Formats: sequence, C-alpha cells, structure tokens
Amino acid sequence: MTDYFKEYDLKDYSEIVQELTEYYSKSLDIDFQRGSFFNTFDRVMAEKVFKISMTEICLQDRNCIVYDIPEPEAEAFVVYAQRRPILFDYCIHICTANIINGAPLPLALRFFSTRVLDGEIKRPTPAHRERRSDFDKSVVTYQMLVTAAVLHGLPLTRNDATDGGSACDAVAEAMKNCGERVTYTQLKDFCVHPKKKNLRDEVETFLRFENGDQAVLISTPSPTRGLREILTKIHGTR
Repeated sequence: MTDYFKEYDLKDYSEIVQELTEYYSKSLDIDFQRGSFFNTFDRVMAEKVFKISMTEICLQDRNCIVYDIPEPEAEAFVVYAQRRPILFDYCIHICTANIINGAPLPLALRFFSTRVLDGEIKRPTPAHRERRSDFDKSVVTYQMLVTAAVLHGLPLTRNDATDGGSACDAVAEAMKNCGERVTYTQLKDFCVHPKKKNLRDEVETFLRFENGDQAVLISTPSPTRGLREILTKIHGTR
C-alpha cells in the first residue's frame, strides 16, 4: 500500500479492486437464474412483503418445492398479481407447485387459480417492455459500487477523457477478473443515466427494505472521499 494511504488506513486502488474481485467471485455462487421471473424486483419484494416461504419436500422419491403464505397476505398478493405481470406469473407458479405436490393453498389463491382457469383473469399487459431478469446481479453490482465509492472514497465516475481511478473503473476491473465483460460506460450508465433510474430505484428500495436506516446507497456521503481526494492531489496518484 502507498505509504501516505497506509498512514490514514486507506486502501489503494489495486487493493480495492482485489477486495471487489473477491466479493464478486463469492457472489457467483448465487444462482442468478437469468431469464426467470424469479430473479426480478417484483418477485424478490413479494417474497418479503407477503411473507412467502419455500419448503423442500420429498414426494415419491423426488424433491419438490412448495410454498407457504399466510391467508391475509395471500389476499393482498392476489390483488397485486392482477396488476403486475411478474406477480401474476409468480402467483400461478405457487398455485401450480402446491396443487401438483399436494400442499395446501390459501383460499385466496384457490379462488385466483379457479378464475384464471375459467378465463376470468388474464395476465396483465406490461406497461413497458419487460427488463432482463437479473435483479440479484444488479444488487450485487450496486453494492460493489457503494463499497468502492462510499466505503473507500473513490469518485463514483470520472471524465470520459481521463484514465481509470473511479468506482466504476474498479468494479469493471473486478468483474473482468471474474470473467464478466462489463465496461466502465455500462456501470456509469447504471449509476447516473436517466434510463436506468427505475432499476436504481428498485435496488435502493430493496436495500432500504432490507437494512432500514442503515442502508448505504450511492448517494450516501463518503467519510473517506475528502481525505482521499486531498492525498491524491498532493501526491498525484490514485
């Protein structure tokens, strides 16, 4: 570590990249389930808000997944499932899994499945083109950016004409080290582009739900950034 960073217990850029590489490498153990409605903001939040839990059971020598949801939450879940396509898919999945595997269903879900089969309820039309299903990966990427920018004090982005040194650069390098082809520009867009605002809002909503007032977001002031900037200006390195 550079001596003047070490004096203030700050990691230099290469050490930050190494830390992020290790973090992302461990995150690859998560099944991101690309292309599945499981890996969406709506599904992830529904599981928490409506207290949906999964249980693995053995049925005729095979392992099966069944779901449990309290009756009051099931009633609310059905209401939202008729408004949001992903929740509709998830509700159908839960009903199908429990019926096939002989598990009980709340009354609200039994009525829902009957009305779907009778053609009374149809999948709601998406308000816009549905995004790729990679919410878990978006959360991991966001947390890496927060680590680099807020915890370690790197600038979130940089002037496109300059070379490296930002949180987006560090995360891009870390993901590249793990075989993931993500560019600085893609990460910068994730952080600041208006077209990515909905995705940022979803990730931040999830983190606030998970961590409450302790949630650390990209907008959270960094306690080390000012010191890092001063030392970098004085010594002319990252």
